[in-house]
Amino acid sequence: MAADLKPIEDQVTAIEGVVPSVVTLINGLAAYIVEHKNDPVAIQNYADRLSRGAVALGDAVAANPLPS
Repeated sequence: MAADLKPIEDQVTAIEGVVPSVVTLINGLAAYIVEHKNDPVAIQNYADRLSRGAVALGDAVAANPLPS
């Protein structure tokens, strides 16, 4: 049974490694928006960067589905 859980354990470990980065990103995004709330060009540039990152992340997830 333990061997059957190895793929799940690996995924949990991977997610735990990513969570701190996501928290940092969200906190940084909030701070950036507050700091640049009166600068629509800066906000749009940041939004564009986030969109590119989201596409890359989505592509990576799609290319590496969970084992069945």
